[in-house]
Amino acid sequence: MQATTLRMGHERGLPGRRCAVLLLCATLVGCQASSSTASTDATPAATHEATAHDAPRYPDASYSEGRVRPAYGYCVDGVDDAATLQACGREELAYQQQRLQDATRTVVAGLDDAAKAAFLATEADWRRDTDRYCTAAAQADVGVMQRAQECRLMRVANRADALLAQSRPPDTSFTQAPLRAQFIRCVQDARGMNDKLMACDATEFAYQEKQLAAQVSRLMAGPDGPAKDRWMDEQAYWGEDTEKHCAPASDHIGPTLDAMSCRLNRYANRAVELQALTLAPVAAAAGGDAEDDMPARRPDDSYNKATLRPRYTACVEASDAVTPALQACGDEELRYQEDRLAAIVATQVARPDSKAKDDWMDAQAAWWADTDRYCTWDPRTEGQGQMLDAQSCRINRVANRVDQLNAATGQR
Repeated sequence: MQATTLRMGHERGLPGRRCAVLLLCATLVGCQASSSTASTDATPAATHEATAHDAPRYPDASYSEGRVRPAYGYCVDGVDDAATLQACGREELAYQQQRLQDATRTVVAGLDDAAKAAFLATEADWRRDTDRYCTAAAQADVGVMQRAQECRLMRVANRADALLAQSRPPDTSFTQAPLRAQFIRCVQDARGMNDKLMACDATEFAYQEKQLAAQVSRLMAGPDGPAKDRWMDEQAYWGEDTEKHCAPASDHIGPTLDAMSCRLNRYANRAVELQALTLAPVAAAAGGDAEDDMPARRPDDSYNKATLRPRYTACVEASDAVTPALQACGDEELRYQEDRLAAIVATQVARPDSKAKDDWMDAQAAWWADTDRYCTWDPRTEGQGQMLDAQSCRINRVANRVDQLNAATGQR
């Protein structure tokens, strides 16, 4: 199953949940976003002209292509309304930003002081380049705002993927797997004969594919809910990685056998992983209490109000309450406040290791967890008002955290 891959500059034809579910169960290969080629084939001259005129020029593909969750594809599937598209993008961007924060913490924790300083320098360069190419003016038209949002989404998703790959141990799921004894005997009896080796691989793959299909069917038969959605996203990433790394380098027999072995190992390992997986059931509301469906009550006013820049206030007043314009105002202020917070965090990270530093990092992680808990929204069930409220909540939290940390050190 393949994760959604976006290529900006062309219309997206993203698949719906029905397509993803059918292919997940039937072939274990997910729906793929309609290619840019398909879009250009319909009206080649017009599309090429529009793309050349409207699409910005980026330094590399990390600004325009990337791997995002299938849930984002479901959210934007068939949607033409700009506000809804931006709402879907904001929800996905929040998810990818959390991945990036987690990956950054993991990477930094394993570095010495010199390596941390070098890493923070590259992080600052990455932020500067992202802000340069992925920022729209508050009064820009909807198309420009949408492209800027997608640009930032791709940058964050690609950065998170790169750091996560850097921090993970070597992945042996492509090269080793618990395969059946009869497969081992078949390979030994083949005595290096290519046709016999291919027959051994094909027989064992058919068995492992059946085992994996059974586990996928079991999990798909479970009730819908957040746990199932997360598993479907994970399965999509697994499918994309398998297709990427197990493609034959050429049509010669050696690369073909290597690709078959790679795919065989992946399917066998995934089947074992899923055998041990049980998706958490959706908790039922007791006694018809509707409070479980409501957002968690915010604990204090740090979520509701903060001292923000006059520039932000002026931007909001000039927006005429138009949702995309309000979002753009909030995006700009949030980036400003997050940059202030990032500078403080970088200073702490650069300090020598100590218990006090560990305690500070733990407190910061807890603060992020609380912020993410209370400053979120669901684009599938909530509207633009809730989206703007969640954005305002996050802006307030970050601004107040910066003021709190500066007060603790006597800075302004």
